[in-house]
Amino acid sequence: MNEKRFSLAEAQREFAKKTNGRVWELLGKTNQTLAEDEEMVLAAQASLYHWSQIGTGVHAQRGQWLLAHVYTVLEQPDLAMQHASRCMEFTEVNPT
Repeated sequence: MNEKRFSLAEAQREFAKKTNGRVWELLGKTNQTLAEDEEMVLAAQASLYHWSQIGTGVHAQRGQWLLAHVYTVLEQPDLAMQHASRCMEFTEVNPT
């Protein structure tokens, strides 16, 4: 068996990318189930967590934006605004 070994940082980066991609897959679906809505939130949170471990302020900003977007799509404005505000904080500190 030829297993690939990852460092912790490499694994974090891989998980961050995979979970982010899963969010976008779910956002692209029509007629999502409740379970898929829950998975989408968890994947967005997981992506932000993994990026926060190995990424930059820009990654944190994008992760907060993605959560704000997910909660907007799910019609949860309070949570959307909470993450949009965090996104703005990161944007002000890390202009691109």
